[in-house]
Amino acid sequence: MSILLASALTLTIVPAPGDLPSSHEGREVTIRYDDLDLSKDMGKRSLQRRVRRAIKVACPLTAGTRDLRELVHANACRAKAHGNADKQIALIEEQHRGRTLAARRP
Repeated sequence: MSILLASALTLTIVPAPGDLPSSHEGREVTIRYDDLDLSKDMGKRSLQRRVRRAIKVACPLTAGTRDLRELVHANACRAKAHGNADKQIALIEEQHRGRTLAARRP
């Protein structure tokens, strides 16, 4: 299962065997952020919202479930996805800062 951040970076969720039922493995979600200004807080918040929604799609949880195994698997998947997303977003922001600094050089 993977989440793709569509402008220069790919966020991939690779669950460990048994993290999710086999019906959820191989799920892929694309997140576009080329329309966001990541130099502004509003753009960063929008990207975070998109990532959270994508993670819910990639690591689904049946509404109202009481199946402990499903809860544990979905939560583990989501935690792993959030960790991966945080690293990817940090890289995006670093690349953006680098381009901004390069543009300012005479």
